[in-house]
Amino acid sequence: MKSKTTFTLNSENITKAFQNTFNSVQSTRLKVTSTAGKEYINLPLIFALVLAIVLPILIVVAIIISIVTNLTISFERENKATAHHISE
Repeated sequence: MKSKTTFTLNSENITKAFQNTFNSVQSTRLKVTSTAGKEYINLPLIFALVLAIVLPILIVVAIIISIVTNLTISFERENKATAHHISE
């Protein structure tokens, strides 16, 4: 038995998709930490993306440095529902 899935593409769905993507990028941070836990860089992802577009060599240098010095590059997203629940 085959099932059929239909996706409707309209302006409302497109707008929601862009809004969800933007909200996700806004709540994500780029962190560079050592194995001991010391934090070297903590940037909003949107700012990191702008830097990557303006200075693409910066990304290559950062990756090489992280490999050589055993640093961890991570993307962390705050769950707004959890943060709201904790603050109550």
